[in-house]
Amino acid sequence: MRISEVEKSLILKGFRGLSSDIKSEAIWDIVRLMRLKVITYDDLSKFSGELQQKVKRIIEICKK
Repeated sequence: MRISEVEKSLILKGFRGLSSDIKSEAIWDIVRLMRLKVITYDDLSKFSGELQQKVKRIIEICKK
């Protein structure tokens, strides 16, 4: 699956405007996209450290 930089940017920017309930569900979408290698940790660099840690923790748990 190949995604353009524009599409990737729209996905990540869309996350910022979501309510907290929807954000918790959207984290799983981000994790899925990372596992598919569509986005990387570098793409999350502008997001909060908390979000980055949650995504990283979920990915680590899923590897076990």
